[in-house]
Amino acid sequence: NYAVQVSDPQKIRFHMESALYKATKGRPGPVWIDIPFDIQSAVVSPDKLVGFTPDISVVNSKRDKVGLVIDALHNSTKPLIIFGQGIRNAGAIQEFKKMVGKLQIPSIAARMGLDILPYSNPYFFGLGGMRGQKLPAKMIKECDCIIAIGTSFTHAFAGQNYDQFNPSAKLIMVNIDLSEMTKPGLNIDLAIEMDASEFISMLLNDASFQTTYSNHS
Repeated sequence: NYAVQVSDPQKIRFHMESALYKATKGRPGPVWIDIPFDIQSAVVSPDKLVGFTPDISVVNSKRDKVGLVIDALHNSTKPLIIFGQGIRNAGAIQEFKKMVGKLQIPSIAARMGLDILPYSNPYFFGLGGMRGQKLPAKMIKECDCIIAIGTSFTHAFAGQNYDQFNPSAKLIMVNIDLSEMTKPGLNIDLAIEMDASEFISMLLNDASFQTTYSNHS
């Protein structure tokens, strides 16, 4: 995620804060800060050190993409949510349940996300993919817009040639790992590189979303 050798003692705060941010945000992972002995021995004034600030343009870009998701939902007549293990990894199960309740959109699970929604949920229709049930298979063939959240969209789910879902459906994918959205043969209309929890939070708090779905449970 982040590896650096500190060569300027005046940048130590920046590197420490940057490493902490990248270790704990998005897809958590290891960081490495190499601090040579002469840097460790340097005298600095903490009040004068420059800190790390996340790129605001990235935040704005994410917000814009959330708006595009809402637009896609407005233009869809048969939307479908596909969700997976990424919901659990993000600690977003309760927020996801709230989102599904607000959207009132049929939802199907990838194998590792099967226990995230109970079968008593009126919008949950079971396991999708090649190992799944007949109704989810029919739904994924007939939908016109797919929002895939926290799932890697494997061949076992979407078919060897990604041919198990409607090829004319708009495919929106939310995943913290960009490599999952750039796999050969997988044609995504809108790729959103974002933690599932962050995406769901931004969606629920979007003014347009709140206006449209304010009366939903």
